[in-house]
Amino acid sequence: LRTVTGIQTCALPIWFGAYILMLRYFVPRMRDRSRAMSEVRSMLTGRIVDSYTNILTVKLFARARDEDGHDGAIADYTRAIELDEENPVYYENRALSRVQKKDFNGALDDYSASIELDPNEMQTYLDRGSLFLQVGNKVEACLDFRRAEELGSPLGGQLARKNCK
Repeated sequence: LRTVTGIQTCALPIWFGAYILMLRYFVPRMRDRSRAMSEVRSMLTGRIVDSYTNILTVKLFARARDEDGHDGAIADYTRAIELDEENPVYYENRALSRVQKKDFNGALDDYSASIELDPNEMQTYLDRGSLFLQVGNKVEACLDFRRAEELGSPLGGQLARKNCK
């Protein structure tokens, strides 16, 4: 300790003060964002569990127009994306809900966003390729099926051989 200089003695409190200021700035923001993401994740998990648990009751008592809960799922995934734009799963799941609502353009946009964030997820290529096939864009469908096959999907290869001659 005898070798500590005056500069080092002054630098330590300055460093400590800067550290405290950074903690005061970042920790509350991280806490709030974490809480919001936790709530969204819990809500989505709850919807999935409820869907599987109560499906027979829902089908028994639901009217056709009330049974389709995809609007709520789309809204929930949109909120999740607003909180975490870098999670490709949220885009993929919102795309699946949009397909059920026949919003094919929105679904294709979501699949593309998911692929942009995670270009190695073969299931997204398969899903987007199937949707391209459904809307009549065989060229793009074949590109996606072949990319899924390159990533290791046997189904991608089968779909490419069947649809892309």
